Amino acid sequence: LEVTRASRGAVRLRPERVELGAEVGQAADAARQRMAERGVSLEVVPPARPVWLEADAGRLGQVLANLLDNAAKY
Repeated sequence: LEVTRASRGAVRLRPERVELGAEVGQAADAARQRMAERGVSLEVVPPARPVWLEADAGRLGQVLANLLDNAAKY
């Protein structure tokens, strides 16, 4: 739904330079307790070098959180 809204211009994206490993780490930290409660373990292995993106950090965090939540559920 969010992708559809973004493609229609209903969501304002705020692109900025974002380090992917930091975003993944934050999403993983936020999801660990939920995952543990569901009997799922999570290990994050960051890349050897930073991976930089031009992205909306808030939306990227939302996508990562949704992916991790789905992984815990299914």
